[in-house]
Amino acid sequence: MSASNAAEIATIGYVHELLEHNYGVYVPMNDTLTDADKDTPANMEYLLYVVDIANEFVTGGRTNYSSSVYATDDAADIIATKQAFDTLLKEIEAVNHDFPFEMTVTGDSVSFTLSAQGEFYIEWGDGSQETIIKTDTTNQTYSHSYSSSNYEGYLVRLAGLATDYNDDVTTATISFYNNSSISTIQGNLSMIFPTLANGKNPRFYQTFAGTSITGAIPANLFVDLTGAPVENMFYRTFYGSNGFRGTIPESLFGTMTGAPAKAMFYETFRGVSQLNGSVSEKLFSSITGAPAENMFYGTFYGLSKLRGKVSDGVFSGISGAPAPGMFNQTFANCSKLSALGANIFGDISGDPQPNMFYRTFYGDKKLTGYSAQINGKYLYEIWPDATSAQVGDMYSSCNKLSDYRSIPTVWR
Repeated sequence: MSASNAAEIATIGYVHELLEHNYGVYVPMNDTLTDADKDTPANMEYLLYVVDIANEFVTGGRTNYSSSVYATDDAADIIATKQAFDTLLKEIEAVNHDFPFEMTVTGDSVSFTLSAQGEFYIEWGDGSQETIIKTDTTNQTYSHSYSSSNYEGYLVRLAGLATDYNDDVTTATISFYNNSSISTIQGNLSMIFPTLANGKNPRFYQTFAGTSITGAIPANLFVDLTGAPVENMFYRTFYGSNGFRGTIPESLFGTMTGAPAKAMFYETFRGVSQLNGSVSEKLFSSITGAPAENMFYGTFYGLSKLRGKVSDGVFSGISGAPAPGMFNQTFANCSKLSALGANIFGDISGDPQPNMFYRTFYGDKKLTGYSAQINGKYLYEIWPDATSAQVGDMYSSCNKLSDYRSIPTVWR
């Protein structure tokens, strides 16, 4: 962190943004706060509480400075010193970055599957280590049992470098699917499983689906990925893992450059209902090209704490003819979304396809302003003869939209 005086850095919003976006550490913030509230300077008690919660993610223990669920009570105009920040940053810097990915295991055993070729190293957290040399991409399970319980958990660290990936579209490069013993994760998986020199990308198929992991999704988890997406690349990656919370980092998916792939973000975050904030326009900004079948099927389905407007141009790189299921239920049941930004769907035109906008905003009853447009025309003007099998219930329950009465029945 660059040097700053306390008056410049110690506001509520900045503290939380620093921890989450720079370090992947989520500290709960009351989601009813206004922007003005977030600009309030933090008092010392508040700041120490925030820092100590963050330290819990890094060191496994903290002192409870407050009984509040949120670290937002009694924030006042007393500007804190930089000393508490220094304490936190020293703890973060103490993490062994020779092992880019770490997880805390609180059960008596842990396992994961690995299909990548390469050489990998594991520290199991109880003093034992393992080297994995995979000369092929067959899917294998690796497990470890602990001889005694550890209340604070075991810190498991993973390192290495993949040299090839399995081509099967339903086989994950690495997966902790349904693993209830992992309580937290941090770090960067894409340093271990990067885009290869030939452009080949890993597949995080259900990697964290159904887990009991809590805390923020690490901001750098997939940040080094480049190249074109592959089919099912982030298929249900976090599906049903309701312990994840905080905002979706804008840099999460790296800077992949290439055309969309079939089901690339199929139900990626579905049911992770504690995720909040808004979806950044940068999240998919480097993906450009023609739509692919089911590319954003149910990506954010059921994220009832997402709020604000759907960002301008969030899918702006998408252009060309529609594909079946391309935006099927993408934002369905995101009941706190407030508006639709400009040019959400890029520059799509051509014959309508099955389920292309089926229930895209279904149940988003707080949407206001106007419905989605492409190049200044409403979708129902671009596809006036669309059927319920193509666009049915796209705006169901969105009766606060300014043009709701003009939207043909089949769309609502």
